[in-house]
Amino acid sequence: MDQSDAQPSAVHLKDFEPVPPDILSIFPEGLIRKHMIVPLTMKEGHLIAAVPRTEGIVKPEGLKFFTGCPVDFVLAPIDEIIEFIKTHYAKEAPPPAPAPVAGAPQEPAPAVLPRTDVPPLSEMENPGLSSILLRLLSEAITQRASEIVMDREGETYRMRWRIRGVLVGPHPQKEGGQKECENLIDTVRGMSEPIVVSDMRWLEVKKEIRAPAGRFYTLFSLTETPMTTLLTIKLSPQVEKLFSPSAWGMDPPQAKLLEDFLASQQGLVLFCGTAEDDLTRTIHSCTRKLATSERHVLAVESEIEEGISGVPQFVSHGDAALFSKLLQTAFEHGPDVLVVSPLVGKDDIVFCLQKAARGPLVLGRSFARDTADALIQILNMGIEPYLLSSTLLGVVAQRKLRLNCPHCQDKESVTRERAKEIGIPAEIQPPYFYRGQGCDRCQGTGYDRETEIFEVLELTDDLKNAFVHGLNIETLRTTLRNKGIRTLRQIANHKAISGQTSLAEVVRVTPK
Repeated sequence: MDQSDAQPSAVHLKDFEPVPPDILSIFPEGLIRKHMIVPLTMKEGHLIAAVPRTEGIVKPEGLKFFTGCPVDFVLAPIDEIIEFIKTHYAKEAPPPAPAPVAGAPQEPAPAVLPRTDVPPLSEMENPGLSSILLRLLSEAITQRASEIVMDREGETYRMRWRIRGVLVGPHPQKEGGQKECENLIDTVRGMSEPIVVSDMRWLEVKKEIRAPAGRFYTLFSLTETPMTTLLTIKLSPQVEKLFSPSAWGMDPPQAKLLEDFLASQQGLVLFCGTAEDDLTRTIHSCTRKLATSERHVLAVESEIEEGISGVPQFVSHGDAALFSKLLQTAFEHGPDVLVVSPLVGKDDIVFCLQKAARGPLVLGRSFARDTADALIQILNMGIEPYLLSSTLLGVVAQRKLRLNCPHCQDKESVTRERAKEIGIPAEIQPPYFYRGQGCDRCQGTGYDRETEIFEVLELTDDLKNAFVHGLNIETLRTTLRNKGIRTLRQIANHKAISGQTSLAEVVRVTPK
């Protein structure tokens, strides 16, 4: 460890209690136990961490991979550090499942079976829906499925559920099951008049479902041809997301940047992520925070996924021309804050940048993979760099990362070269990585829950100057890493190092 001539100051850990949860989770538990290093607090942009000695401790430069900021050491008694670890961290990690024997036949991951003990949703609270459909929706909500997929080939139906991003099934059909599937298709057919194109029939219906677990937004899509039938039912819980960046998963510097963005009276803040990343609820949570009695807040959206209490929403229902017209109309009402979802067309982006330069504050939604991708997409449209650099305050990227099931996770063999390709330097690679194998507890998915990870980029002067000279996405990502920005890939790698998720999930979710 590189140290200055001055010895680190000595402290007692009780003086730092309580330690916030977001500080406690900065380092992987394995690193904490191995090096006897514990994070304590943030001070002037530096993380303060306690160690029992200065010799043999991992270098602060290596720790910056986890923190995204400089690390300063203080000395604490070894017995206090041991007691701190016992108090604040799990005493023992869940034991991994036994490793499979080479060459032995492997049991297939169990399919998720529809439960028969789940009472159907109330017909009184959900009028117009058949008992078969209400029971199916009840089962899916109980299993926390986000999607039901039913298709037909010939005369045979199969049903699968998407749980934590994994399609599981098909469900074995009980006696009379095929008839129930036909009745279910008939129920959806009766919900709306289909659109007929040649020999294809298609319909889409949106409904709000009331269940004991709360309200759910559902989207029914049915497509039929003479040979095939495909029904997809998407379920989204309608729970207001409280504004708490640290509880979402942001570290203190990220949360501070977001707060600063939202405190601005003019400019554009761009949020980016996919439809599955819970990004809409994050934007709506920020909107509700801003929608006070002193502010005039409006929203223009292509589709309405959920309401925003106290905020008028103009919805174009997928009509691009109408969306642009609603955008112009909304600005004419002189809002203090305008939410635009999505903000993807060149003309709409230029219009919002021009308006936001003089006020109001605009919260836009993009479908980019990360902050670098969002910036490059805009620049590649031919939008003038000066317009972007003078108005864009920052970019917030959000992704949803699945975490390993602790009951079936097992060691995964990964070469050091492969881990290095993914972005984990050799000096901080753990002896093993882990991956869920699939069990009854996780419905065969290998994952037991999800967490949100964020990348927050402030448009600083050096970045603005870089736009003028031209950038490609690889150069921009390198620039961000050199600036110390904690990227989505680095945060996901941190969770893989600590055994929370698999490297396969890291690669699936985050761009390199």
